[in-house]
Order: sequence, then structure tokens, then C-alpha cells
Amino acid sequence: MELLPDELHTAIASYLSPHDYPNYRLISKRFSYIGADFLFSDFLFSPSTRTLQRMDLILKSELKTCIKTLDYDGTVHHIPSKRHNDPPTSPGPEVLVKVVEAFAKAGVRITNLTAHALPYDFFDPGRFPESFARICSNLTAFNLQTQYAIAPDHALCAFLKGLEKLESLTLHFGPQRDYGFNGPRPYLYDVLPRGKTWARLRRVALKYVRVTVGGLLSVLEVYSETLQEVHLAGITVIRVVGDSQLGNVELQRNAWRRIFGGLATLKRLQEASVRESTVTAVRVWRVYGPGRWVDVSTDVYGCLADEEDE
Repeated sequence: MELLPDELHTAIASYLSPHDYPNYRLISKRFSYIGADFLFSDFLFSPSTRTLQRMDLILKSELKTCIKTLDYDGTVHHIPSKRHNDPPTSPGPEVLVKVVEAFAKAGVRITNLTAHALPYDFFDPGRFPESFARICSNLTAFNLQTQYAIAPDHALCAFLKGLEKLESLTLHFGPQRDYGFNGPRPYLYDVLPRGKTWARLRRVALKYVRVTVGGLLSVLEVYSETLQEVHLAGITVIRVVGDSQLGNVELQRNAWRRIFGGLATLKRLQEASVRESTVTAVRVWRVYGPGRWVDVSTDVYGCLADEEDE
């Protein structure tokens, strides 16, 4: 085993359970370094002052070179305990910006950024920090979850357009938990840049978004050569921008059939799910593309099954 190169050991270690990495690191000094890349690859943090204290300790250690993902969770609230006399909690967005800037200053190259329960006003033009966008320009994966109450002139589109190396994009505009959310949803091109922005986009996941059939098909066409995963949930199909939803049953059937036809044109598609709701039961619908087929989990199979009956 000692004769094997580090690259092969890393490939082997990638199959281990996260619970095995502490023991794996005890084998030898060499295995300790390899295991650290997996065990400390994510920095999970909340909007609290303890986050900044923990970050300072990590950035002063060798472990900082292992971190590739920043995972911010704004739903975790700091609760002072009797054992710790902590100062008041810092505002969430400020902590996120401080952490990103600190890692960049320390020379740590972050490739993945996840932001759960990010306040919607984070992307307001008057508040959005330009330094944040500049530092994040090397991201290959971005996962955003926020309630949709973003101003029409928000900075989200411009921010996403600057992520030229993006390979995975998740945009979730609603609550983290699924309770049949009926709140306002943004239109697709209110939050997604038009045209081919990302040359290597492999995965896209959209939740609680309004789409026109033409708008969604345009996105699928633009990334037909690269997309391998497509996940749509809580999607509201509308006829034109400004509508709430399609009321006519026949219009809904035609819309979903066209959307599934668009999925069939994706040349590298390996996994997909399409859900109009987030709480209804799903079935598998097989989509046939050029030289292959993909099973799609969906709750709109009723609109699709009629086509076979005809």
C-alpha cells in the first residue's frame, strides 16, 4: 500500500464513509494528510460570532488547505449558554461576506459555496458587496436557498453571470422544508442570465420558479451539450410573463409534453426530476433521447400518459 501514489490512495479513500476518515487518518502520517482532505473539505458555519472565532483558528492551521466548500446556514441562531459569555450574534450576511473575504485573503481557493436561508435583501444593489462577487468568480458550484422577495433590479443575475467556471447551479426560492409552498415565485429569467453563460454547466436544479415553456426550452437548448442532471421542483408553468399559471388542462398537457421533449434533446442527460408540486407522489417516466433513455421522477405523468392513449 505504501508504494501506491497519493492519487490512487485518494481515489480509494473517496469510497469510505465519512465516519471512517478519523480512523483512516490514524494509520500513518501520509494517510493523515490524505484523510484530512476529505474530513475537513467543508467549512459549515452560521451567523454567529463563534463562526469567526472558529474560522480564525482554522486559517492559522494547515487544515485551511483542505477546505474547498463554504456552507452557510442562516437558520441556525446563536444561543448564549451559561458556560460561554459570548457577544451578540452578528448579522448573517455580514458573517458570510467576512468568511469569504477571510478565506480569500488567506490564499484558500474556494470552489463550492452553499448559502441556506440567505436573507433576500443580500442581493439588493445598494447593499451587495462587489468584493464578494469578485472573490466568488472561481466557483464551480453554487447552491442558494432564499425566500423570494428580491427587488426587480437585484444583483443576483449579474453575480451568476460572473461565475464563468460554474458546473453546478442550485436556485431554491422558498422555505427549506417542503410544506406545499404557495408564496411568490420569480420568473426564470428574473434570476437566470440569458444566453450561454457557463461553458461547463453539468447540473442545474431550480425550485419554486415560474417558467414559460419557451423560456425553459431555450435554457435546455443552450446547454444541451453539457447538462447531465436537471432537477425542477415546485415549478409553475405560465403562458406569458405576468400570468400566475396555466388554467386550461389541455394547455398544461401540451406544456409538459413539450418540456419533456426538451429533456430528450439533452445529449448527456443521466439524471432528471420534474415536479409541479413538492409534496405529491411521483412516478418514473422514461424519456428517450438520441441513442439512450433516462428515467425521470415526476408528478405530471398524468399529462404525459394521455399522449400514449391517443
